[in-house]
Amino acid sequence: MKYYVLPYCLKVWATTVLLAPIPLLLYFFIDHLFNQKDSGTFLPAIGLLFQVYLAFIAAGAVLSFITFIVFWVISIAIYCYTTNMMHRKLIMSLIGAMLTALTFILLYFLLSDGLPDISIFMIMSIYCFCMAGCSLFYRFD
Repeated sequence: MKYYVLPYCLKVWATTVLLAPIPLLLYFFIDHLFNQKDSGTFLPAIGLLFQVYLAFIAAGAVLSFITFIVFWVISIAIYCYTTNMMHRKLIMSLIGAMLTALTFILLYFLLSDGLPDISIFMIMSIYCFCMAGCSLFYRFD
């Protein structure tokens, strides 16, 4: 029963941590491609993007670990009290997106002073969309 919940939560969390930085890196790559001043800086930019990707993965894994624990505990309750598979997946996708957004909002207000700019909402929405999509993609039975 609830032993199936941990692998589901790990897959959703790990996939979100690994896939969510990719749209951001594509944006950085396209921005660099069209705004480069010197044509010789193309290859170092790819190496830099890989380093940024690894930094995004490390930061995402560390900063979202508590969110993963909460997601896992809520998943156990959802698994025990909801019998319809589609309802389970929809509830988990909404809860996952809300927990992800809450993590971003809390971290932003703890680490900065002022109102958030549009870039934090863009990054947050990418991570929320990825979390919700992964929650719907993987089997939760």
